[in-house]
Amino acid sequence: MSNAPEIRNVFIRRPIFSGVISIVIVLLGLFALRTLPVNSYPALTPPEIQVHRTSPRPWPRRSSSSSRGSTGCSISSRRTRAPAS
Repeated sequence: MSNAPEIRNVFIRRPIFSGVISIVIVLLGLFALRTLPVNSYPALTPPEIQVHRTSPRPWPRRSSSSSRGSTGCSISSRRTRAPAS
């Protein structure tokens, strides 16, 4: 074992020093974020999912709660509605 202080004891005994180190790390991260070549990456688009279903009957079932003529709906609206009984 060496007589050198462990790194955790240095930060515990000197909280201002550890705060300054944290601020320096954040500033270096912000500087690195500004200098990254983001323009060379392609633009991101959200994924689209299309679902098609067929009815086993020769005609689609019309319910009184369905005011739209289509059976399609977005995924976000499908998650918020209660399942049909």
